[in-house]
Amino acid sequence: MTRALPEDSSRIHPFNCTPTGRSPQKPTDARDLLPADIDIIMAMGDSLTAGFGADSTHLFNLFVDYRGSSFSVGGAKSIDECSTLANILQVYNRNITGYSTGAGEAEEKAKLNVAVTGSRSRDLLKQVHVLRDRLQAYDMKQWKMLTIFIGSNDLCGSCFDPLNSAEHFVANLEVPEPFSTSF
Repeated sequence: MTRALPEDSSRIHPFNCTPTGRSPQKPTDARDLLPADIDIIMAMGDSLTAGFGADSTHLFNLFVDYRGSSFSVGGAKSIDECSTLANILQVYNRNITGYSTGAGEAEEKAKLNVAVTGSRSRDLLKQVHVLRDRLQAYDMKQWKMLTIFIGSNDLCGSCFDPLNSAEHFVANLEVPEPFSTSF
């Protein structure tokens, strides 16, 4: 099974926004940020954030996390080839870091995408620890954007496991005080 793309796939979703520069002074409030002010992008979540099967062309590579094509933090291809949040932000800030550039879980390619295929909301705290450790190599004074996309595995298991209930899901998303200032 192979995927058929138009001859010039860059015309599928052209990015027509005009890039703006950074704020004249570094914002101190997130409500004042411009896209170019974001210097670090990172993600936590499940298989959708990990890019599970995203670039698969046949059954044998279906079970691979293509993090570089993750909708939120993938940066393996250009904006003309793959519309991701990271690629959009790169149009505004060429120096943004943290985005994923390849497949698998190796830190050198995953960078600040710590999503784990199969994760449930109760697994987020583990991902917070991994992300906090990886952030040690980055300038903590820079503006960061974190996406958290999780819940499909909670929903799928909610009929069989009471720990996957809506109440547990909400409780698992509560941010413990020590971590709210870690980023």
